[in-house]
Amino acid sequence: MTVDEAVAFLAACYGLRASALTPIGAAGDAGRALYRITDEQGRSWVLRSYRVDGRVAPWLGGAAAPEWMDGRAALLAALERRGYPAPRPLPARDGGLVARDDTWCAFVEGFIAGAPLAWSSSDDIRALAEALGRLHTLAPVPQAPPSWWHPVDHAAARALAALGPAGPDIPDEWRALHARFASALAFFRDHRDHADLPVTLIHGDCWPANAVRTSAGQVALIDWECAGLGAAVLDLGGLLADCHPDPAPGASIAVTPEPVAAVVVGYSQYRRLSPAELDVLPDVARFGVAFVGALRYLWARQDGWNERIERSLHRLRARFDAASSAAELAREQITRSS
Repeated sequence: MTVDEAVAFLAACYGLRASALTPIGAAGDAGRALYRITDEQGRSWVLRSYRVDGRVAPWLGGAAAPEWMDGRAALLAALERRGYPAPRPLPARDGGLVARDDTWCAFVEGFIAGAPLAWSSSDDIRALAEALGRLHTLAPVPQAPPSWWHPVDHAAARALAALGPAGPDIPDEWRALHARFASALAFFRDHRDHADLPVTLIHGDCWPANAVRTSAGQVALIDWECAGLGAAVLDLGGLLADCHPDPAPGASIAVTPEPVAAVVVGYSQYRRLSPAELDVLPDVARFGVAFVGALRYLWARQDGWNERIERSLHRLRARFDAASSAAELAREQITRSS
């Protein structure tokens, strides 16, 4: 969707007159587009669009684009009804949440302005964990869409397919990490005893970069592309893997008690882990890192090895190494407080 197409679509389907559109990612993808919009009143929105005959990426589940967008918009509407801080969907002129023409399907959500969270702030990390714990205790949403991690064995199988074999195209430096990612993902693909992990609404990509502190002082999660039903502990494990600031390129993460305690204290304000969740916590902390890492190997096969891929893998290797230590420390803190 070009800028001109987006302007016309917004006017026709939403009665929204855009004074400025700024692309957000997805550059060069003819099948989808993401724009930040400023309307004539100075309000900010986000437009998500896919071709009506398209499908979302396999790692997001591979569903038909209109079906997937219906699920995203319905989820945000359900969060609004429950008073949970998240982007609010804007109804189209016909009253629906997803608008369509002959070529495109799209929905518009409010843009949440706010200050980035500080990785080094225990207060910010605790507030983010509180927001996550609150999400996991919301009343069930009828016919909620699956997250990109649900069911987890299917998600792990998709990630392993993206990771691919350890072929000769992989540089020597990254072969060991490939094997570690494969092992972490295979654990969830091959072990069918994770059905007893409680399933809730999850965000699927909860880390400080995907949250802001609003002018009212509230921490709100943004970027709900990966959200939906899923095992709650996967979300928590992901936050534990990402609660420390990024190290210098190539350096390791020194896991310290303060950010881990901030996650535990904040999350526990709303929800306690089950014994099954505590048992698997180190494994799920590695899972999220390996899942994202598998996509980096896929993109390297598609586009070639480059500095951006290797910089990302340096970061993910540090996260993967720290994930188990952070989760073990969290488990100790939870057990002591019980």
